[in-house]
Amino acid sequence: MRAAVAAGVLAALTGCYAALPPPGEPHIGGTVASYGGRLGWWTMSTVEARPLVDGLDGIDLVDPAAPDHVLRVVRAPATQEDHGRYVEHVASRGVELRIANGGTEVVLTPDKCQRLDAIARAAHGVAFGSARFDCDLGDAGHVAGDVEFSAGGYAKVTGFSGHLEASDDALAHVRFEPDQGEIDPRGALLWDHRYPRVVFQIDTRDADPSVLGAASNAALTVTSTAGAVGSFAVEPARCRVLKMDRRDTGFVRIGRDQHTTWGGTIDVDCDTPHGGRLTGKLVLGG
Repeated sequence: MRAAVAAGVLAALTGCYAALPPPGEPHIGGTVASYGGRLGWWTMSTVEARPLVDGLDGIDLVDPAAPDHVLRVVRAPATQEDHGRYVEHVASRGVELRIANGGTEVVLTPDKCQRLDAIARAAHGVAFGSARFDCDLGDAGHVAGDVEFSAGGYAKVTGFSGHLEASDDALAHVRFEPDQGEIDPRGALLWDHRYPRVVFQIDTRDADPSVLGAASNAALTVTSTAGAVGSFAVEPARCRVLKMDRRDTGFVRIGRDQHTTWGGTIDVDCDTPHGGRLTGKLVLGG
């Protein structure tokens, strides 16, 4: 019964797409622990997902045996760019975590956490997310957690190929081959379905005019909830090349609502935070 509930909740995040093969079994797992303060002392196993009210894009992860304990995962609203005659939609890029116990609720923020990484994506019939955090909340207490949830899990979404890898342990010596993702006017969010705890976000920047900058025109953010991979960001100044070459741009407009997509390539040759080398080439079919 819980699996059926989870499938319905998580599938609701995916929106409407063309018919695809049946998804894999839904999965929810992990723990959240609170160590004193106003939140109290407790440990919760996340075994069920519940939808939020209309207008909020996210879920509550709970254990029905301990109903006062809640981890809420909320995706930041997908932004819109108003161009007068039409409004262009941009994919959500942020995730907020909230923890509640009875009458006490806290929002986890980077300034109070040794680690705070969260992912929540929904595209092409796949909805998944994860979080890893360790936060000192002052008089509210100390909380830590490692959770994940998924529904869908199709093996392949055509149109994405290539790889990203690092010479040091920045990506845990794993060669990532992103085969799923979302494309919008600002850039792309990509992931390898085999390693869904790592998401690569490449967004446009002003082109670097320097000779050594190789006309880099993007920034890369790696969001990871994996234990062996930390989140990090790479700006063009740390790259020999970080270049997004767009082509085949198109859009779908219904009324004033427009969804823009594109195809092209992304070339990466950058320094990692600890001096290694992050390289790769990605092909996006649009």
